[in-house]
Amino acid sequence: MKKNQNIVTEKNILFFVRLFFTFYTIFKIITFLFQKSFLYIYKNEWAFSDILINYSGGFVRRGLLGETLSFFSELLSNAITFNLTQKILNEVIQEHIFMNYNLVERSILLPYISFIVSLISILHISFFIVNKLRTLSSSEKLIFFFVPFGLIYFVENINYFFGRKEFLIFNLLIYLENNKQKRLFPFIIFGTTLSLIHEIFLFFLPAFWILFQQSSINGKILKSISFSYLFLLNVLLITKYSVTKSYDNFKILCDDIHTIRIALQLDNLQCWGSPRYLDPRLDDFGNQTVYLKEVFNNFQGDSSQYLWILVSFLLIYYIFIQNLLNLRGIFLLLPFSALFIFAQDYGRWIFIIFFLSFIFGDLKIKHNKILNYFTLILYGFSLLTLDIPFYLNQI
Repeated sequence: MKKNQNIVTEKNILFFVRLFFTFYTIFKIITFLFQKSFLYIYKNEWAFSDILINYSGGFVRRGLLGETLSFFSELLSNAITFNLTQKILNEVIQEHIFMNYNLVERSILLPYISFIVSLISILHISFFIVNKLRTLSSSEKLIFFFVPFGLIYFVENINYFFGRKEFLIFNLLIYLENNKQKRLFPFIIFGTTLSLIHEIFLFFLPAFWILFQQSSINGKILKSISFSYLFLLNVLLITKYSVTKSYDNFKILCDDIHTIRIALQLDNLQCWGSPRYLDPRLDDFGNQTVYLKEVFNNFQGDSSQYLWILVSFLLIYYIFIQNLLNLRGIFLLLPFSALFIFAQDYGRWIFIIFFLSFIFGDLKIKHNKILNYFTLILYGFSLLTLDIPFYLNQI
């Protein structure tokens, strides 16, 4: 009888949490969409800046997505007549006389297309999370609502997740995880595409290797060749194609991005954000030097920066990594430690580790209910009192 009462209590608590979470999600989405203008924050974020990189100045890392989105933006703009295009042109031409109808037309739909692609990507991941959480008890589900990097964190930072290219890689991981028959040909095609979108794909190769090792796929030689090819491709993108071929190429790319930003009436013009790291005038370690300076400058501030990193890793260990403390777990997660050195987006890297552990780890928390509720209270308190930023410089 007592056991049934506990189950009823847990279900009641979970019901109210779900109700709160639903309204909170709706509130966050509404406040996100209705800013200064639709997609205003999204269009000015680093993630959107990264999307603007294309091949106008020659072949370079991360350029495929921007090139593809620009193509579809121009294609759809030609197919559909927009009165808005002429209105925007009349506004921007007052300050930028070189602008013309075609320049505005090929850019105007770009943020909307990228937003839709990102939205579909996030929804696909969200459905995967919901389905996997169904296997947990009520108390374990409650923990996933409130822990740092849990569901509430996901909604709280929703504007930072839009446009993130690593989410496309997660989509491929989830697709392969949900399909018992792992096929190499689609993996090579999508792997090549995602590598040309973001060279971070290199760090995900161990995760894909584990998935294919778990499958019954034949052809070990072909599998080894495929992964070797993707490894070399990503290494080339990080080294030979990490910056534009020359400053003239960089200037062509910058001018193109500058034109797109003018057409979209953004506050930040020129090569703001990620594109500026494609400048070949930096030395061989120029990009890393700039990132390291930013990281160390941020670490000279509030000591809470260390606290949220510690709490986050304790969480990941408590729920997941304790089930991945083996050679497979080290092989899976160790590559991402390098990201903490090269870039200051610590919240992103911890979330990647968290979500990979979510996919591959054992979700059943191996502790008693009392300790589970204590953990829920502890992390619920930390969520309310400790701001865990997506980027280090949000603090």
